[in-house]
Amino acid sequence: MEYPSSNTSASLTAASQQHKEKLAEYYRLSLCGELSDEDAERLEWIYKEAESDPCLNFFIEEIDYLINHRLDLLNANHHLEYENQKSWLREHLQEVPLDEDDRKEMQKLLREFNYYKGPIDGVIGVRSTEAIQKFHHDAQRTLAEKGFYHQEIDGIFGMSSVAAVKQFQKTEKLKEDGVLGRETSVKLWTSRGSNEL
Repeated sequence: MEYPSSNTSASLTAASQQHKEKLAEYYRLSLCGELSDEDAERLEWIYKEAESDPCLNFFIEEIDYLINHRLDLLNANHHLEYENQKSWLREHLQEVPLDEDDRKEMQKLLREFNYYKGPIDGVIGVRSTEAIQKFHHDAQRTLAEKGFYHQEIDGIFGMSSVAAVKQFQKTEKLKEDGVLGRETSVKLWTSRGSNEL
């Protein structure tokens, strides 16, 4: 889905303020040569928190990247994992936007293309989540048929899917942001000769 970058930026800014103390503590603990039992438990707690909070997880990955980069510990595989993480965060924020208006816009787009029949309430429940996955699955299939996508069609919109959308957008002279917004979706759907995939 396509959401204003200002919302994502505002969400990340708010999250950074919310997690400021945790991030400072994580940074301190990451630089410790040896951890006490108490410090190790605290670090484990921060990791557990990050598992359920994509923004906190992203910031921790950023800290890890900066530390490793400064210490020159990163190899090519680490760089690839880092890029995958950024792509995952971007997709997660698009699928589960933090702003209620954005969530409603996403539901409207899904309804327009006959993927969602629930209420436009901004709640990302089971119906919305299933609609998003089906939407992405069919987009991958269409992009594959057009020769833009060459990976498994699984409904998970990662780096390969984003790259395929960008290539399609370039061909169609659209904004090359890799996001399945309304304009890109209309072009993709229409190019199949149907109003839905």
